[in-house]
Amino acid sequence: MHFAPLLLAVLCVVLPSAADHDKAAQLGFELESPSVILTNFDCNEEDTFPLKGHAIKDHAKDGWQLGVDTTPAQAGMLQLEYDLRVLLANSKLGDTLEQVLNDMSDIQDNKIFKVSESKCNPWTKAFGSDDSGRWSFDVQATGPMMLEGIQDVFASTVGSKGGEPLHPLVIKDPEWRGEFRSVTKDWFQAQYFQQLPNGVQWVTQDVLGFLSAVVSNAKAAQKLEGPAENQGPKVLVGIMPRTYWTTIYEQVKDKFPAKLWDIVNHLACYKLNDGGNQVELDHNYCDGTIKKPQIKGTLAKQGWVDSLAVENKQLLVKDWIESMEAGTKPDALTKFDEENFGGQIGGFKNRMEYVLDTAREVPIWEFRALGWYKQADLRKKLDSIEESFITLHRKYPEKP
Repeated sequence: MHFAPLLLAVLCVVLPSAADHDKAAQLGFELESPSVILTNFDCNEEDTFPLKGHAIKDHAKDGWQLGVDTTPAQAGMLQLEYDLRVLLANSKLGDTLEQVLNDMSDIQDNKIFKVSESKCNPWTKAFGSDDSGRWSFDVQATGPMMLEGIQDVFASTVGSKGGEPLHPLVIKDPEWRGEFRSVTKDWFQAQYFQQLPNGVQWVTQDVLGFLSAVVSNAKAAQKLEGPAENQGPKVLVGIMPRTYWTTIYEQVKDKFPAKLWDIVNHLACYKLNDGGNQVELDHNYCDGTIKKPQIKGTLAKQGWVDSLAVENKQLLVKDWIESMEAGTKPDALTKFDEENFGGQIGGFKNRMEYVLDTAREVPIWEFRALGWYKQADLRKKLDSIEESFITLHRKYPEKP
């Protein structure tokens, strides 16, 4: 996952409907390209950073608008975004993308832009290609997904670290794909799990999906430097919840026979071998054997540290997990992200949407860094992503 300092972003996000009762499944995409940036160097930080999400005047139609983001993290610099929402499986994705691509062609000829409610208008296009057809875009997708589907996505990464991902919703970069931990039933061999009430019968597909996401984030926690310095924990794992973590936990919490922290702390003892076909002990976290691991206490000390904060603000993994179990909303990780990095994690709060053609409510997730594609190839990629969502919605219409 690589992040260019100057980006044109075509952002298609799932936005909550104006009507709270409207929970129809919606799908969005984010396309980023190091092509165009807007500048006004007379604009200070106080007048630049609040513009995140504001619209560009005269570039909006029903269902989408051209807006700006503050990803460059510098005063007087903005990147362009398209905010777009489509209903999943309603055959509108192609038409909507066509409108976005047409507007992109207009942008390449524009030099001056006005941002809604900006004190610094006008903004000038500082960099850019004269041919938008030569731009490449990094694809991200956002939509409602049940935890069983999340587990399918995590499982598809097993054994694919050195090659192409096996699922359209899996991060393309093999280096960052290594942060995916696909928790399977083989991870529950320890006597701790076997001696729980009813053994491991509670470990269903949705539980595995939740634990894969939690363990992946927990073991990836670190001091936020490099790409994470300005963007936060969301860049460490390629799947990010847009619904509160606590709300997601509520979907499976009644199945857990022990404290969530104790379960995750034991699961941290394990990892898959390079071939992805065998569980082995992760000696960074535990000594002993697979069936009798001896926890070293590493995870209890691990956390996210905001390297740009004056006092190096830190959130421990243990505090985050215990906040979920306590029912805290927002959970500690969502709050940490909101206070320090703009609040993308859990940004839709308690928002849930229906599985297609059902009344089953599931959380919203963002699938990040799905690969770079030329403008002419975007429709094929976006169609494959929508089809992946539809397939998983048809596969898991009911809660296990």
